[in-house]
Amino acid sequence: MRQVLGAAKRLFGRNKPEDVYERGLKAYERGQHKSAFDLWLAAARDGHAEAQYRIGRLYDLGEGVLRNAVDAVGWYVQAAEQGNRDAQVRLAEMYYYGSGGAKGAIPSDAVLEMLFPNGLKIEQNYEEALRWARAAAEQGAVVAQAMLGYMYASGFGITPDYQEAEIWYRRAAEQGSAPAQLGLGTLLAGGYGGAPDPETAHGWFQKAAEQGNAMAWYYLGSQYTAGLGVEQDSEKAMECYRKAAEAGTAAAQRALGMLYARGVGVPRSIEQAETWLRKAAVQGDAEAMILLGELHSRGDGVQPNLFEAAIWYRGPPNSATAAPSTSLPRCI
Repeated sequence: MRQVLGAAKRLFGRNKPEDVYERGLKAYERGQHKSAFDLWLAAARDGHAEAQYRIGRLYDLGEGVLRNAVDAVGWYVQAAEQGNRDAQVRLAEMYYYGSGGAKGAIPSDAVLEMLFPNGLKIEQNYEEALRWARAAAEQGAVVAQAMLGYMYASGFGITPDYQEAEIWYRRAAEQGSAPAQLGLGTLLAGGYGGAPDPETAHGWFQKAAEQGNAMAWYYLGSQYTAGLGVEQDSEKAMECYRKAAEAGTAAAQRALGMLYARGVGVPRSIEQAETWLRKAAVQGDAEAMILLGELHSRGDGVQPNLFEAAIWYRGPPNSATAAPSTSLPRCI
């Protein structure tokens, strides 16, 4: 590494860090990732915050260098401490979710340990995640504001604070963040931190749904089904559930299957019910598994098949969910 730094300084040391950074940017845009790395490294060592972030990103993605999360974090921290919002956001993400592993290039754990004794994995650290998310959020980073809202709402690793969650969700939601609009709607609909306000929640769900947020379509469907914040409307519920279900949302697929099974908002169709319940069940939705088991044990619109029913009551072998139930409720 010292030899690389020395060569970089000899090649680029006479130039201003900003000029070297710009040359690195052009090299990167041409797909010359190794050249970009060398240029940005020189600028980064001279304290250029954006170059430090870019070096971290190259290590993060494995572009021009071997992927290494530890080195990525090291450079992100240097950039973040100078106020680089992008680095702060990425640090928050890496510490919140954890990050690890080189992809593909190294044959064994033994070789990994020999080459990288400090490791390539970043362990979850909610305290650090909160620190960097707040730093970026206070600088106006919308994605960090939404993340901060989620952290305070969910309480993973920190004490839940619904007032703080609403503040940060609202800031991001008003700037058009669909995840924040969904989160704010969820807080308002559930009355977290105050009285439930399903009407206002509906407006935020609608905004998120119009941006293609599948879970927002599901929540809209739930509101139309129950008449919460809107007039009860089974046909609109069906439309909303379908949009979410077609995007792969298991809860919406299950809800759609139930509406077909009951003939609510649509002509009754056990075939369609079975199709949508199965889609949800193979994603691990426990309620959908129970409903499928009930469908096949009763033979309601299909041939009774106790073997098939038993499979779904226990949970299919390839599902992420263990046996969903030991009873045989009549759910449809």
